[in-house]
Amino acid sequence: MRYLILVLSALLMCVTNEGYTQNKNKKETTKLTRAQKKAEKERLLKGAVMECINKDSLILVVTSINPLGGTSMRSTEGYTIRLVNNKVTCKLPYHGRTNTPMFGAQDVSLRATDQQVSQLQKEYSKDDECTYYLFYFINESTNERCECIFQIYNNAVSNIKISPSGRDAVGFKGELKVEY
Repeated sequence: MRYLILVLSALLMCVTNEGYTQNKNKKETTKLTRAQKKAEKERLLKGAVMECINKDSLILVVTSINPLGGTSMRSTEGYTIRLVNNKVTCKLPYHGRTNTPMFGAQDVSLRATDQQVSQLQKEYSKDDECTYYLFYFINESTNERCECIFQIYNNAVSNIKISPSGRDAVGFKGELKVEY
């Protein structure tokens, strides 16, 4: 009887250990699959970002506003800036200091409607893994020249800096709107 109990308990230990080993191997396979899925998603996103950049069809959705020397503010208004076919369209808020007088209730926002940009420059940085855009446009609300710099990373995160003449620069963080 003792011998039978000993044999049964040894068999039970072998069976449970084998089941544990199979379960452990399944978890390792699942982890590998998740890593592969993440890598595939990153590859697709990078491809979609590069496609937008190559087409010069950029729609940047602003997620935060960063005034020079001020406190960062989250953007919930759905602000965007578009650069499509060398034409810029935007209506962005301005928060900052001005060096030129503003009269009355003058609109100080940064606006452009399907406006041709000047001196467009585009450069890819392998070190930063991002594409830089530099161009100029005329702000329709104050009739001043603005320098605009985009920094678009391969993961669709973007930094935008707009420097109106006579006022402090204002920065925006956002994401490139892509479909993949």
